[in-house]
Amino acid sequence: MDANSSEDLLSRRLGDIHSSACFLAQHIPSMVSAAESDTLRKLLNLYLDVVQDNADRTEVDLGVVPDRSVARDPTAVPAMVDDLFDLIDRIDEPALVDVAILLSSNEIGSLEARRLHLLSDFAERHMRWRKTLAMMTRETR
Repeated sequence: MDANSSEDLLSRRLGDIHSSACFLAQHIPSMVSAAESDTLRKLLNLYLDVVQDNADRTEVDLGVVPDRSVARDPTAVPAMVDDLFDLIDRIDEPALVDVAILLSSNEIGSLEARRLHLLSDFAERHMRWRKTLAMMTRETR
């Protein structure tokens, strides 16, 4: 997908966030299974609900279900999840597995929240710019 306009760029970034949310929704159940603590498993299941909600909302905002044959893979999130599972494989102490999951989940969640905030900020500024431009165009007529 080429980005020839600000709308294209916005759509592309929203698609990236959607892909990341879908990826996380597929992998959080594995984190739940790896967790030792019941409390952490409950938190991860709540996190899964939030991630699935984000996937659903971004899908609605995109207007269509992205065609999987042309959808881009998310970039940072899969690497972060892969790093987590590589780390879990090397940890013998169950409590440390929980700490690794908690830290990685927090890091991934923070990254996605920042991306969504930046995208929301961009969309808001873009809409204000378009309204201003439309008003200026009407005034010159």
